[in-house]
Amino acid sequence: MVIRTAQKSLSEHFRHVLQLLIGLVTTMMQWLIRCLWVITGIHMRKLRHGLGNRGGNISGDGAKDCGT
Repeated sequence: MVIRTAQKSLSEHFRHVLQLLIGLVTTMMQWLIRCLWVITGIHMRKLRHGLGNRGGNISGDGAKDCGT
């Protein structure tokens, strides 16, 4: 009887920990996807800026006028 209740509480505890882990992993994945989305968006914008302004001629001053 005692063993059965201990086993039950252990499995409930394990299930609770598993739910917490799944929640944590999904939150981490959402943040990772958001960060990657922002980073790729910035890179694409920089590439478009450099190619559009210089007509394909990538020079050193392409980074200077990015902020203006």
